[in-house]
Amino acid sequence: MARLNKRLAQLKQARMSRKLDLERVTGKSKTLVDLDKSGTSTTSSRSISSSTPSPTRSRSDSSSGHNITAAVEIENVSTEANKSEALASRSKSSKLHLDLDLNTRSKSKIIDIPKLDVDNLISTTPHTNRTIVEFDQLQALIQPLLCPGCNKSSLKLNSDEKCRKGLSVKLSINCETCRTVVSSNHTSGYSKENKRYSVNNSAVLSSILCGLGSYTFNKLCEHLDIPGMCKKNFLNITKLIYNKGDDIRQALELKTVDLIRRKHAEESGVSINEEDIIDIDVSYDGSWLTRGHTSHIGIGCVVDVLTGYVLDFHIVSTFCLVCQTTGRKIKEKSPSQYSEWFETHKPFCEINYTGSSAMMETHAAEVLWLRSVTKFKLRYTSMLSDGDAKSFKRVTELKPYGDIPIVKEECVNHVGKRMGSALRNLVADCSKKGTSLGGKGHGKLTQNTIKKLTLYYSRAIRKHKNVSDMQKAIMASLYHCLSTDKSPKHQLCPTGSGSWCFYNAAVAKK
Repeated sequence: MARLNKRLAQLKQARMSRKLDLERVTGKSKTLVDLDKSGTSTTSSRSISSSTPSPTRSRSDSSSGHNITAAVEIENVSTEANKSEALASRSKSSKLHLDLDLNTRSKSKIIDIPKLDVDNLISTTPHTNRTIVEFDQLQALIQPLLCPGCNKSSLKLNSDEKCRKGLSVKLSINCETCRTVVSSNHTSGYSKENKRYSVNNSAVLSSILCGLGSYTFNKLCEHLDIPGMCKKNFLNITKLIYNKGDDIRQALELKTVDLIRRKHAEESGVSINEEDIIDIDVSYDGSWLTRGHTSHIGIGCVVDVLTGYVLDFHIVSTFCLVCQTTGRKIKEKSPSQYSEWFETHKPFCEINYTGSSAMMETHAAEVLWLRSVTKFKLRYTSMLSDGDAKSFKRVTELKPYGDIPIVKEECVNHVGKRMGSALRNLVADCSKKGTSLGGKGHGKLTQNTIKKLTLYYSRAIRKHKNVSDMQKAIMASLYHCLSTDKSPKHQLCPTGSGSWCFYNAAVAKK
């Protein structure tokens, strides 16, 4: 008990130490903010005021004495050296674990995947830190400062709501004595590339990653007492993120295909040109958005067996939100007008499949195999998949590669699962006929015994490439489980002191 208490105390102390480091790095405590646009001060920050009042209480602008919450971007922290030191100390142990993890992975080259963040998607501005402060707290920091014009401490922070762009507001520091504007700036950096403020881009991207729409995002902003964003602006940024993300996907796809072709060329020892079509082994499987056979969205993925990289995928959808909302309303009012509307909506409609949910995986396989040559200069001649042969049957019927056959390979995991399913079905069928194979006691086919036989069955398949050796290993595991002290059945088990069979290992040691 004393050792346990000592260990708990050590863990608590380490947790508190990490917490202090995190507060020092992220500036969790009150942070000094300087709105000098020239950037000569040690801290450059931007804040956001709110334009829409909360329904729970009245509010006014920053010139009044009320507390108005603001989101602030802090680009530079005055204690940069402390920040770097704390980050280095915190990441030292995690870096070691990361290096060890990478060393244990496959030796194939890891593709340099771009990060899914605002900088790579919709902006070229450097990373910034953001926090939430109140205007009154900023005013309290500015109050002791002297005006450079009249040399009096009469500076005041004001916000121009007319210049607000989403979450970004234009702030200014005014002198109440000499009536001069000391400094003014927007609360967020402006990207000339996409002509938008970075904080708006970050907010929309974060909302998408968290599964929030425009309404829920504005509801969150309302409760945080910060400004929201109009739906039109939110959707425009969403489209921008999608387009940039799709560009990254296409670039990554080309890089993946190039690496796969080079790896297969190294394996075969033959030089391959860009226009050469090569045959590869792939793994194929499908998935659905919801369980059961009622899902509106499914996906099929092709994975290269040699490298383990996802080569291609196809999304199948029987649902379109625009058709269900806008299209339905137009159709109810005027069927003729709906036909005209649908012609304009058709290129953007998300429905690309009209069959059943159960056949989505088969349809996706059809699309992926038909475009493999034209898109990647690859032929998927070996298909590793689960026990469901519908996709393989459909692909072979299509003959996408002419007379070149497509071979189906069985997944060991699914073969093992079929063994377990067959044994459980056997117990159930015998129980209906009045014969009890399951239950408790020696010699009963219990759930633990079924799991054990399934594990041994899968292990025998993995370890032996020769058919006769595989059959012998499977039967050895079965007889080994049937063996008793009175009737040992270890004649098929491996012999010698290093055998996995405890009986034969003990005999060899005598």
